[in-house]
Amino acid sequence: MPTAAEFAYFPDKRLLGSTDFDARFFRYLRNESREAMKRLFIQGSFLERMPLSAAGAGRIQVGAKPTYGDRMAHDGDGHLLDLAQISTNTPFANAAAQVYEVGAGYIEYPIGIRTNPRTGAPEFDRYVEGIGVEASPTTVINNGATLTFLVNSLFETGTTVPSHAGRLVRVFKKQLASNARTEAVAIETATVTFDGANNRVTTVAQFGQTTVSTTPADYTVQLIGLSVLKNTATNRPSLQPAKMFFVGTVTGNGGTPSTFDTTAQGIIRAQAASQVTTEALGAWADGTLNPATTAQGALAKIVSDLTSTQVGTGRGAAKITAPALTGNPIAPIASRLDATLQTLLDAMNAETRRSERRAEDNAMLSLRLVATVTGAGSRPLRAITAIVNPLTGTTRQVLAVGQQSSVIYDPDVGFTSIPTSLNLVSVAAAPTVEFGTGYLAVSDAANAYALTGAPGSYVWSLSQAIPVAMQMIAYSTVASVFVAVGWNSHIWRTATGGAWLQRTAPPEIGGASLLNNVIVTPAGGFLAIAQGGQVIASSNGQTWTYHGFVPGNVIARSLTYSPEFGYTCLHHTGGGANLGVAYSTDGATWTAGPVAAMSFSNLHCTQLDRQLAFIRSHNSAPYYSAGFTQAALGLAPDVTGGAQGSLLPLADNAAFDAFFLANVNGQIFAGGRNASENGVLYMGGRFRPSFRSPGAGESV
Repeated sequence: MPTAAEFAYFPDKRLLGSTDFDARFFRYLRNESREAMKRLFIQGSFLERMPLSAAGAGRIQVGAKPTYGDRMAHDGDGHLLDLAQISTNTPFANAAAQVYEVGAGYIEYPIGIRTNPRTGAPEFDRYVEGIGVEASPTTVINNGATLTFLVNSLFETGTTVPSHAGRLVRVFKKQLASNARTEAVAIETATVTFDGANNRVTTVAQFGQTTVSTTPADYTVQLIGLSVLKNTATNRPSLQPAKMFFVGTVTGNGGTPSTFDTTAQGIIRAQAASQVTTEALGAWADGTLNPATTAQGALAKIVSDLTSTQVGTGRGAAKITAPALTGNPIAPIASRLDATLQTLLDAMNAETRRSERRAEDNAMLSLRLVATVTGAGSRPLRAITAIVNPLTGTTRQVLAVGQQSSVIYDPDVGFTSIPTSLNLVSVAAAPTVEFGTGYLAVSDAANAYALTGAPGSYVWSLSQAIPVAMQMIAYSTVASVFVAVGWNSHIWRTATGGAWLQRTAPPEIGGASLLNNVIVTPAGGFLAIAQGGQVIASSNGQTWTYHGFVPGNVIARSLTYSPEFGYTCLHHTGGGANLGVAYSTDGATWTAGPVAAMSFSNLHCTQLDRQLAFIRSHNSAPYYSAGFTQAALGLAPDVTGGAQGSLLPLADNAAFDAFFLANVNGQIFAGGRNASENGVLYMGGRFRPSFRSPGAGESV
């Protein structure tokens, strides 16, 4: 008990009255115990989680004795509830899909009758602690020989009360009538019935009354056992009274219930952190305070502070102290962790960019012949792609296609030719761990093809008959679809290669436009460009919208994306005599870059890690530029008999006609044909670890 509570004093030879023994001794001790329990167990709890289960159709029960202790619960108000005392067969309304909350409350009920020797009036002999819900009845009806009590007050509030038929309710008059000389007369237990609007009980007599009272406040009604109420509140508990132990929920199904949830039970062995108080904590390195007063609040604030991505000093790393560091060439670093990490990161990024640019330049300067496709007729290689292992991100295979030529690289066997009479102009691949699967290619003589077979016996098979010549195919790992574009504004889409569907191009580009390029955006959508400079976009290849326009009277030739430059379009004007470039951050709004007087027959642009590069052919000689910017293309204008930029350092570069330049999963490739009309494949830099180093100029 708190201070100021009175308790009895028992000196020798003092006569003590009932108040001394009752209020100042027994009730004092009882209240002391209850108050201690309330302080120890702030909210309702079990020693460990107690299961709910079905006890037949429309009935539930509390599970068997757990591993530790017994089925004892605490209601958070100083009372221990022994659930072993209640019925294992509790009926409830059980409406389909209705969630019901199951709770256990504390009640005290009288037993036994004793006659007061002084007054001669009957009195209750003693009280028993029990489990249930107590209230006054809603209405009392005198039937002449019996009484009917409306007991909706024991159940849901603020909503239409459902039937609780079958539940047991104890009824007694608070002040015993003069003829209530036995417990059977003074206390009755009746079964609830439901009349469509009210839950009611009817007694067998009238509690020994001569003049019958119909005042609800004169009576006590007690629901015996668990409370099972319709969950109409947005948050638990909707149970009444407020101090009631929450056992769990059951979802009605009209039959034997099967869906129970006891995860919100309070467990003594896992005291809620929200109930553990803590003193205010100190400040972080940036001065941020933690004002929480509970363990849960303090921990939540620590996590939110440390995981904050707020710009500036609000971010998590700004809150941690780091020792000041010195070094060369890095200057001394501030004492906060975020400043330390930022300085180190900036220095590392700067050096990484320098190294990457050096590696890219070296890769472009060291392009070397790795495969030659021989045979009758012209066999230029026109496009390249790779199969990437989706689990590791490493390259599984490389496949280059062209006119009457396909060459595939397998790590175990090197480069091998795939015999074909097709003129394949573009190829794409879906990530897979299987060799020789996931490739689709398109032909400039219409139709789409899929690669089938196994290493050493690959075959191109017809995937879809397409009525117009196609120009480019791309695959999105986000949308998991292939998209192909070509003449007459044709757009085709497939997820597997087995069923292609034609999609409708936006009317702004016209029905006869040549869509000569499609790429995958960083978000996994598609961006396509028409020869006239119109740009269209789609998030998944299904629905296309007009997106933008490359300014000027241009003929678009190549479209690519890089993190450094965004979207880049190479185009020409003047019948192929002038080469120009345009840039865009979103593919919709374009800025015209420089235009240089240079001729070409073939042109292709690609991105390196942080640079752009393009390759072009003129008079059967290749030219390239790496690392060009918006300010310059990096190539000098054509001068009769003079140089045009940097020649690729190849043994047969004078006879090399370039058809593509590509960055394939971090590996640089160029391809085309040589003076003998054979397909040639060049590679820059070193093979990735998953590649076997090829022999010089393997003939396939």
